[in-house]
Amino acid sequence: MRTALRTVIAAVAMAATVTTLAAAPASAAGHKVYTSYNTTTTAKATFHSYGDWYQLKDLVPEGMGVALQYKKRGGEVETMHWSGQDPPAARDEDYREGRVVYFRACSQKGQYGKVRYCDDWIRGTA
Repeated sequence: MRTALRTVIAAVAMAATVTTLAAAPASAAGHKVYTSYNTTTTAKATFHSYGDWYQLKDLVPEGMGVALQYKKRGGEVETMHWSGQDPPAARDEDYREGRVVYFRACSQKGQYGKVRYCDDWIRGTA
C-alpha cells in the first residue's frame, strides 16, 4: 500500500515539474513592440514577464539612439536610452504577479537626445 502511495505521489510531482518547465519558455518569450522612422524599423522593446525585465535593442546603426518608455505606478513615465546594436540594454523591475504594464519603443535624436517617433503603448502582464 505504501509503495503504491509513493508511486502516485512521485507521478504527481513529476507531472507538476514537467508542466512548470514546459510553461517557462512561453512566458519567457515576452511582449514585443517595434518602432520605425522613415519606414525603417529602428528599435525593438521587449517586456519579459518571467523575471520582470525590459530589453531594448537598437536595430540600425544610423547615429540616432533609441528609447524604451514604460509607465511606473501612478502613471509616471520612465525612459531608458540606448545607442548601439550589441549588446541590447536591459532594465530589471520588480512587479507583483499579474500586474499590467505599459511600454513602448521610440527613436530619438542622438544617443541621449529628445525622445520622438514613439510607437503606441503596448500592454503586458507581469
